[in-house]
This record gives sequence, C-alpha cells and structure tokens, in this order.
Amino acid sequence: MYYLILSVQLSLVSAIFRACVVTKEEENKDKLYYSDIFIEFLSFIVFILYGIYSIIFAYRKLSAPGISG
Repeated sequence: MYYLILSVQLSLVSAIFRACVVTKEEENKDKLYYSDIFIEFLSFIVFILYGIYSIIFAYRKLSAPGISG
C-alpha cells in the first residue's frame, strides 16, 4: 500500500521539478542557473535510486517462499 503511494508521489514531485526547470529555462534563455541544474540532477538521482529500490523490492517479493517460479 505505502509502496504505491510513495511511487505516485515521487513521480509527481519529479514531474513538477522538471516542469519548473523547463519553465524557468523558457523565461531566461540567456542565463544558466546552477541551482536549476542541481535540482534537476538531484531529482534524477532520486528517481534512479527509487527505480533500483523498486527492482530489489519486486525481486524479494517474487523470490519469497510460496511464490512458484
């Protein structure tokens, strides 16, 4: 239950950060802000780490006793 809620929230937060960065880039095409790059990089790293967690979570659930494979 919490896994699904957390995955939806993480996806929404990542999409909102990306939308904010793209909007800021559109408004200020001449300027490059390192804080925007950092926020985008940080959200990407969190997304990748959560993907790795999801793979490990699914593997452990599927390799649990009682699951035939």
